[in-house]
Amino acid sequence: ILLFPLFFAALIPPIFSAWGAAFIPKEFAHLVVEAEQIFVGTVSDRQSRKVPAGTILTDITFTNLQVLKGDTGAGQIVLTVLGGTVGSQTFKLTGLPEFQTGVKYLVFLKGNGTTIFPVAGGEQGLFQVKDDPTSGQELVFDAYGKPISSPTVRNAVLGLSDPTAPSVTDSVPLNRFLQAIHAGLGR
Repeated sequence: ILLFPLFFAALIPPIFSAWGAAFIPKEFAHLVVEAEQIFVGTVSDRQSRKVPAGTILTDITFTNLQVLKGDTGAGQIVLTVLGGTVGSQTFKLTGLPEFQTGVKYLVFLKGNGTTIFPVAGGEQGLFQVKDDPTSGQELVFDAYGKPISSPTVRNAVLGLSDPTAPSVTDSVPLNRFLQAIHAGLGR
């Protein structure tokens, strides 16, 4: 009797509906462990294509890589996601962030080529990296370019015993984020 619900529970992340996608909340440590590859890279190209079944996929090429976990690739990593635009036809799943050319990301990659959005935990495993023009420091933001609000990520990265302090409007330095990933990998 318990096998039936457990079987379907394994299929839950991600959950797709007519409205879009949602992912089960993940702890930062789980993102580090679950990711097959973790890297920082800049989107240098996006190419959408239609496969014979009619589905639109987009290949997103990352260059200027700093690989923290997994295969270092040949100077680039190509991530394939469901959706895109081919000619006048566009397919988009709501609830999933879109990769923008020229933007630098920190990616927790999982299931590339086998899942519709190959990022561990969906948006939870995708972060934008931006330069602070005042300090010159690289700062990490959520998948949409906003300050990171996840208490588990802020706690793991900033080493806070109280995940609500400092305020969620405070920036998270990339070097602190990378230190937390290395700690999670046991390095």
